[in-house]
Amino acid sequence: VDPNRQWPNNKGISREQAEAMCRKAVQKSQIYARCQSVGNLVSIAMADCLGDILHGGLVAPLEAITSSFTTNCQLILAETGENLIVCPPECLQHGKCGQEGTCECQLGWAGETCQIDLARGPVIRAVTGGFLCYESHPTCQTFDFFKTNVDIRDKMKCRLQPVTRAGRKTGQAIMVDAINESATKFTCPLPKPEKSLQRYVVSATSDSVRYGNELPLHLYDTTCMQCVGRSCKIKNLTCLIKDVCYHNGDRNKENQEQVCDVKMNVSMLGMDTSDNSKMCQCSGRIQATTARCVNAPDGYKRQQQDVSMLETDTSDNSTM
Repeated sequence: VDPNRQWPNNKGISREQAEAMCRKAVQKSQIYARCQSVGNLVSIAMADCLGDILHGGLVAPLEAITSSFTTNCQLILAETGENLIVCPPECLQHGKCGQEGTCECQLGWAGETCQIDLARGPVIRAVTGGFLCYESHPTCQTFDFFKTNVDIRDKMKCRLQPVTRAGRKTGQAIMVDAINESATKFTCPLPKPEKSLQRYVVSATSDSVRYGNELPLHLYDTTCMQCVGRSCKIKNLTCLIKDVCYHNGDRNKENQEQVCDVKMNVSMLGMDTSDNSKMCQCSGRIQATTARCVNAPDGYKRQQQDVSMLETDTSDNSTM
């Protein structure tokens, strides 16, 4: 601390301005009326406050000055047998301090310190920092959120609403019980996506009536999808057929004669080309025989397909 420091401070705050701010901070104490004449508490608090602003430059210590003045007064009065009960400072923003330190909230506000806006619902923010998640990654079996505007004791539920690429809600929302990790953080278990790329908007509720803000969440299948940033493309040597991913050589679970063959078509399952097959579906100039596809063009290259998840769908059922 520089003992020769003079006003104004390094932020340009004059002594008169600092005195006004410090006086307001001391008078903000819930028990100021009772404590203003107790010893030299006010002068001590003012001196401490002015020193902090002069040498620290900022006005951040003001809340600490209010708290310190209140605590010191309570300690002095407690020595004489007088116990003063106060409410948390946050209570006074949307309520008042009632008997025995209970915060009495204004209409439309709730919680121990009247900080919950009943009109908004839980406010969430993604912990993981992104809206993309691939289902095979261990961290994508759940999705973590920070929460505000909710009582820490409330049991939370997550709502995962499927949406189209254009953002239109479609189908039935999925409700899952959230897991409270801490006072400010909770986790939503995620369903296994039925499509190669499943889009949701996620929101939370504590009473199944009020839902807060919605966050986008896209789950994709790494079997055939590779996503970077906000764009996805289909991997080589894979098929994407009716929104389902297949490795080259994978068979359709509902029809074992249908197989993913990237040399034939990456968007349609062909029939097995073994000698036991009766027919074969071919594309382009590939000719069909009763057993296999023949005369495939030399040097056939599969066309890479880019998927921009932010562009507007041409149809609601489109994934690409």
